[in-house]
Amino acid sequence: MPIRLYVAVLPGVLDSALGTALDVPAAANRLLKEAGRRPAFDIRPVASASGPLTLGSGLKLSGLGRFEPCGARDLIVVPGADRVSPDELLRWLETPALRKAVGWLRDGHSAGSEIYAGCTGTFVAAEAGALQGARATTTWWLAPTFGQRYPDVSLDLRKVVVDSGSVITAGAAFAHADLMLALMARHVSVDLVRQITRYLLLDGRRVRSSYPLLGRLTHDDTFTIQAERWVHENMGIPFTAETWAEALHTSTRTLARRIRTRTGLTPLQFVQRVRMSRAIQLLESSSAPIEAIALQVGYADSTALRRLIRRELGTSPRDVRAAQATVDARPLSVRKR
Repeated sequence: MPIRLYVAVLPGVLDSALGTALDVPAAANRLLKEAGRRPAFDIRPVASASGPLTLGSGLKLSGLGRFEPCGARDLIVVPGADRVSPDELLRWLETPALRKAVGWLRDGHSAGSEIYAGCTGTFVAAEAGALQGARATTTWWLAPTFGQRYPDVSLDLRKVVVDSGSVITAGAAFAHADLMLALMARHVSVDLVRQITRYLLLDGRRVRSSYPLLGRLTHDDTFTIQAERWVHENMGIPFTAETWAEALHTSTRTLARRIRTRTGLTPLQFVQRVRMSRAIQLLESSSAPIEAIALQVGYADSTALRRLIRRELGTSPRDVRAAQATVDARPLSVRKR
């Protein structure tokens, strides 16, 4: 009997995320049928109400099923929605439709259903208590908000997909493909995953393909914008927290408090993030040796930069550059069927 796969269609759901959540299992069923095997999934898009639902693009979708009880053999996919700022996201979580979704998800998790949540869908999983004491990832620019709201969840932003057993989470919008491939690998086979990636021209990734920039975290906060700009302008020379705070006309304590409140980072982590962002940009866009890049972003010894890249990205500067070279060399073509 096919596995019931519920796709929770939430108000404002990202069109691409919803499409991926539906298309990947549909492709799996199609490939299995072509191989003379029975479909693996009974795909059921569901919502809190039967009326038309507005997607992130403004399109309206009707004909959805209603939330229904889930059991231990069922899978629940929670695609992310188009809610990009913390305030907008938190208001969305308190709407009646989302509270119904949270309650349904909580009941499903208690009954033993596996949950696959991507992007802002990870907040819904956390609201339902499914991530308590677990590891997870989420949309990187909303990570500080996630950390403040769910302090008992251990965030790992280095990974595209984090598997915590009964709950699997993924990062921003296009990580939904990785999330669905993880589902396919667990419930069908790795061989089918390979077929799907070739069929849909998907690339499987285990770590973030590029390092997130701070700009998305700080775009609406004047102080942190100024703090980041000052680090950018002075990263090539040694400086202390006192020098940095003085340049911003504040104390080191206030500097630390305001950066922590807005980004969830310590001042040292903030500076490292700015330096890392610039180093990754230079690795991907230039042929400069790692020693020269290290000096340019404020490290006298390239070993320190190599160690930071390894710790934060789980890879090496050479691999970062090689990955970008592969992307640059990939032909822009469409496969004919």
